[in-house]
Amino acid sequence: MTFHIISSFFRMSSSPTFIPNGFVGGSESVEGSQYRFSCKEVYSLVGANTLQCTNQGNWDGSVPTCLKDCPNLPSSIPNGKGNETGSVEGSKHHFTCDDGCSLVGQYALHCNNKGAWNGSVPVCLIGSVSINVCL
Repeated sequence: MTFHIISSFFRMSSSPTFIPNGFVGGSESVEGSQYRFSCKEVYSLVGANTLQCTNQGNWDGSVPTCLKDCPNLPSSIPNGKGNETGSVEGSKHHFTCDDGCSLVGQYALHCNNKGAWNGSVPVCLIGSVSINVCL
């Protein structure tokens, strides 16, 4: 009588079980396992919404993050325009005025970790504007 020993080799990777302000679905950490990610309301997922354990025993990407959403800002303002990098925490929104107009207010706004922009949308006034500064 001959016995054959069959062995299986599973490559394992540590599980991505937690992301701040988000949810993780998945339970295995072996080759082929998949985890799904989503965020709480008023947060946006930055990165892939799924990760899969590869045959090398690691994940096929980085664990995503959930960043706080800021309200959308306009892409255009009277006599000018806005240019954004997104509307989540860490994003910037730049404003410029048309030729012959002057910007009054901040030319760049930043989305903070509380979901608010650090200022108000500026305005573009026709002509030049002189502003007195108190020292």
